[in-house]
Amino acid sequence: MRINLGTALCMVLCGVAGSAPAHGAPADTSPATLISTTMPPVGVRSIWYYEGGTTDARAELREVRAASRDAQRARLAQQAAADAAAGAEATARAEAVTVAGAVTRQRPASRSRPAPRTRASAVPRTGPGRQRPPVTRAPRAAAASTWAPPAPTWVPGAGGGVVGFALAQVGKGYGFGSAGPDRFDCSGLVAAAFQRIGISLPHQTGGLARVGRPVGRGELRPGDLVFPASGHVGIYVGGGRMVHASTERGGVKLSPIYAFSFARRVA
Repeated sequence: MRINLGTALCMVLCGVAGSAPAHGAPADTSPATLISTTMPPVGVRSIWYYEGGTTDARAELREVRAASRDAQRARLAQQAAADAAAGAEATARAEAVTVAGAVTRQRPASRSRPAPRTRASAVPRTGPGRQRPPVTRAPRAAAASTWAPPAPTWVPGAGGGVVGFALAQVGKGYGFGSAGPDRFDCSGLVAAAFQRIGISLPHQTGGLARVGRPVGRGELRPGDLVFPASGHVGIYVGGGRMVHASTERGGVKLSPIYAFSFARRVA
């Protein structure tokens, strides 16, 4: 079957004409109709369909935004007023506490002291047997004008010569490796003191720690060697004290036993 070009063109034009709306009945393009229609009618391509009601929607949106801004401003103003009231109340409370503390710290007004009571002068009793004999007090003994130094706490005996020599060196200087006569170190003082009584001892703290026999702190006698700490030695003089060459700054001095470690008795 042959269809020529003219027949085909006529068929296409007829189909288009049948689908278009009639010229005598124009489509209703009012805003209400356009807004309620979900799809445009066939052949209608007017911009009013797509923009129908746009002006009213924008105006409504502006009104909503303006109302929201007004409400936000009102809330902020209310919050600021509440904060100001709370701050004023806190300030008033602080001022009240300060005033109360100041009033409490104020010193009370001085009270007038009552006048001292005066006793009526005693009337001497002259009746027989009523008079009191005068009381005589013995004068106090005059205090001694001179002070006597206490007796030494050491006693002569074992090591007495050693103790006397050690006490005579108090106040002299310290010299490392020296054994007198003007400077001593700790072991040099011990060696020089025992040399006075004819006993030769090593000029070393370690060697002195092995001479004689050990004694406890409660058994100490003048002349015993006292080792208060590792590497140091002194001579016990009694009364819980010892003579030792301490340091370059302290020199030879008399001091209480400190940090007792052990003791040795030479003779």
